[in-house]
Amino acid sequence: MSLTAHYYTKFEGGNFYHVYNRSVDRMPMFKSEDNYRFFLKQYDHYLSGVIDTYAYCLLGNHFHLLVRVPDIADLSTGTTDLTTFEKLSNLLVGGKTIHQVVSHQFRKLFQSYAQSFNKQQ
Repeated sequence: MSLTAHYYTKFEGGNFYHVYNRSVDRMPMFKSEDNYRFFLKQYDHYLSGVIDTYAYCLLGNHFHLLVRVPDIADLSTGTTDLTTFEKLSNLLVGGKTIHQVVSHQFRKLFQSYAQSFNKQQ
């Protein structure tokens, strides 16, 4: 088992992140065009309200994302979409940190996609 510290980063507002993941044993993660579409649909559903996506690359057995977590200071400069910021602010009301919210949404995306893929296969 790999060390958590090796790949674990705390999400903070205003920062860019390279997020990547691959399948177990480098088995195919996307076997059809529908798999790619479903992944992007779920990505939009779970994450479009809490992060800004700058680039993505979906490959056969892994993916890469370039994302930015919005920051409160971005409101004054106008660089963050207010809709995204309002959604993130609403999620933070429960006393959760930005890191907890973003990590939770990524976890939901990964679980959703894995369950769907496994059911299909």
